[in-house]
Amino acid sequence: MRWMVGVDARHLAGGAVAFARWLAQGRGNDVLGVDVVEWVPSMQARLENAEPDEVRSRAADALGTLEEDAHFTELGAIVATAAEDGLESAVEAKKAEALCSVDARRGPGRGSCAWAEWPGGCCDDCRCR
Repeated sequence: MRWMVGVDARHLAGGAVAFARWLAQGRGNDVLGVDVVEWVPSMQARLENAEPDEVRSRAADALGTLEEDAHFTELGAIVATAAEDGLESAVEAKKAEALCSVDARRGPGRGSCAWAEWPGGCCDDCRCR
């Protein structure tokens, strides 16, 4: 089965990554990881008016720590106005047959965010500041 697993470049996806690794052990399972960056006006302002492609590229780069993980067939990032929309688009684009998404927005807190070096951080939810 071809699985799409929502992961987070902000180091908040421990549960999703563990589940993906478990899934990958199953016979015939391919596991695709995607980080959906929710693009809302307040985020754009906090990221110094960065363009969505730049934000997607940064999120994809932040997934680099997982690129050596053989459990993932493929990793990537997508920008969408809502996580659900991004996951749906990723599932369709990669022809995944199943989806797993763990909402880890209340993760470990300060210092864990790939966006922490941007002025103002990324959002109020990840508490990266």
